[in-house]
Amino acid sequence: MTKPTNAELQLQKRYLVPGRGSIPYSLAIEHTDYPRYCIIGDQHEPAEARSNLCFGCWKQLKYDLELIHDRWDNLDDALMTSRRPSDGERAGSSTEGSAAPIDLRVSEAMGLARHAVYSILRTLVEDQPFEVFTTTEGTWALAGRLARRHVGYIASHPDEQVTEAAYIATWKAARDIEKVTHPPITTQPIESHCHQFHDPGDGSRRPCPGQLVGVVMPDGTTTIQCSEDPDHWIPMDEWLMLQTRRDRLAKKYTSAPTRRLRGASQQGA
Repeated sequence: MTKPTNAELQLQKRYLVPGRGSIPYSLAIEHTDYPRYCIIGDQHEPAEARSNLCFGCWKQLKYDLELIHDRWDNLDDALMTSRRPSDGERAGSSTEGSAAPIDLRVSEAMGLARHAVYSILRTLVEDQPFEVFTTTEGTWALAGRLARRHVGYIASHPDEQVTEAAYIATWKAARDIEKVTHPPITTQPIESHCHQFHDPGDGSRRPCPGQLVGVVMPDGTTTIQCSEDPDHWIPMDEWLMLQTRRDRLAKKYTSAPTRRLRGASQQGA
């Protein structure tokens, strides 16, 4: 970074540094005593030279900013969803002038990403008012620019709380984006039908015609989902417990009658 002029120093945000008083950002990073260990997590990893973060957290921060940049188009595509008709709602019905349905999970993930990126940006322009940003740059472009040029700025900020807040906000945003843009790892059909009921639209209550599918999510968790209704799902462990219970009941109430029917059939023959 080019050495700032006296006029630029006057515009920079000031930070309190022990033994130096309140001084501009560019001077604060020169005189700050940085921590020996990374400020994130268990604080057992040695921090990089003149930085608040270890090398692993430094790479993670860069990765998360790049992820926000790289998957923004995926978020835009996932935001507008073709939702299924809700109970009692006829397919194809609409209200003129009503807003298009959106996936709220995607909207929340985009909101977290905007908050993370613009929070860093606000601090950056206070510390480096000579840094030029255009009004046409969106969240994805700004995240990419931060990843390319300003990870070191975030990691070595003279105020540890700025580094910590930026790291946590970016990490949370990136994890949410992964959840809503990354497809399931695998799906496995199950030879069983859905045991839930649904309303076909005429007010009646009928057995759901869907088949069950095992879905392994990116975080490793497995759920059992219905092929017809996404609201019909159950965690894998609960489903296995129900299957065990059903098998026991089936053996209890069908084994004896089956033996009697077979015996009667043999006698009749």
